[in-house]
Amino acid sequence: MRMRVWVITAALVGGLLAGAEVSGKVVAASVSPDSLVLLASSEISWTPGSRPGFARAPLWGDRRTGPYGEFQRYDGGYQLPLHFHSNELRGLIISGTWVIEVRGQAAKELPAGSYFSVPGKTQHVDTCKSGAVCVLHLTGELPLDLIPVTPD
Repeated sequence: MRMRVWVITAALVGGLLAGAEVSGKVVAASVSPDSLVLLASSEISWTPGSRPGFARAPLWGDRRTGPYGEFQRYDGGYQLPLHFHSNELRGLIISGTWVIEVRGQAAKELPAGSYFSVPGKTQHVDTCKSGAVCVLHLTGELPLDLIPVTPD
C-alpha cells in the first residue's frame, strides 16, 4: 500500500512539474499585489523583547495563536535558560551561531544557514554564541510559548 501511495504521489508531482513548462516557456502564476511581500533587511521593524539583547519582527500570522512566521534577533552571548515550548519550533539561522543544548545531550552549534526543528515539550537551553548577533527565522503552525524549567 505504501509503495502504491508513493508511486501515485510521484506521478502527480511529476505531472505538475511537467505542466509548469509549456513550449519551452515557464508559465508563471499571477500574484495579487495584496499578497506580495518584498522586504529589504533595512525595512524590518524590530520590537524590543522582554529582556535587553533580544528583539523580534513578526512577518505573518500571530505567534500567540498560530500559524506564524517571525524573525528573532539576539546579541552575542545571550542565553535562554532551560525551557521548553508546548509545540514544535522550526527555524533557520540567518546570522551568527545559535547553540541548542537539549537536556541530557551535548550542545549543538548551528552556524548561519543551519536549520532546526525542536519537538514540543523538549527541554533545552538556547544560546547565541559570543561574537556575532544571531538572527533566526522561526515558523510554526501552532502557538509559540516559552515555559521555564527550574533546574533539579
